[in-house]
Amino acid sequence: MRRIVKGEEPPSLTAHREGRTAPAADGEAATTPSWSNYLQTDDARWCVRQEQRQLCAFCQGSIEHGKRGIKLAHVVPQRGTELGNDLQLRWSNIVEVCLGGQETNRPRILHCDSLQGNRPLSPQLDPVQFVNGSLYYNSDGEVHSLDPAVEHQLEHVLGLNRKPVLRKRLDALDGEDGIKNLVNNSPAPEQKRRELITLLDPDNPSDAPLLEYADFLLWHLRYGKL
Repeated sequence: MRRIVKGEEPPSLTAHREGRTAPAADGEAATTPSWSNYLQTDDARWCVRQEQRQLCAFCQGSIEHGKRGIKLAHVVPQRGTELGNDLQLRWSNIVEVCLGGQETNRPRILHCDSLQGNRPLSPQLDPVQFVNGSLYYNSDGEVHSLDPAVEHQLEHVLGLNRKPVLRKRLDALDGEDGIKNLVNNSPAPEQKRRELITLLDPDNPSDAPLLEYADFLLWHLRYGKL
């Protein structure tokens, strides 16, 4: 995970929240603005995809348009709390995520928002408040926290160490097209390693798409055996 720096929200969301969309027809009751009746979600998708550099807010799998199924999600769930209802149209609460296994009908592999459901997240795992570098990884592809409450949510609320996520992380590292081969097959491996660290460093802002599982790869480039 890495912190998402939110930019300007799409004008269509502002207009919808402020009730400046099409007025009710004569004789019809005005509709209270809500997420369910916001019709310009493609505007929101485009904006969050740019903010997140085409990575899922939680697992960092690709959310490149047309490549995989994706969805918009609320960090503070819409249902279950008054706060969630109040924040449903707030840009700081809207992110884009992968489908998290929901298309498989296999509960054991659900992850990210599909596993979270209506359960609240610890502020330490809110992608908009997240402190870069506060999680660590290991050679098995797992992500962990020193905070027991955060560790519990990584495992049981976001499912970020479930097998489908682990396999994809490890493939990004050790696979045929992974960065390990990219570094080792380079004429100047140390130079290539430094270039990749610079590319993936969250302190180097960019609008360019990131490599999938960027922070797992960055951790191994800095602290692993690359």
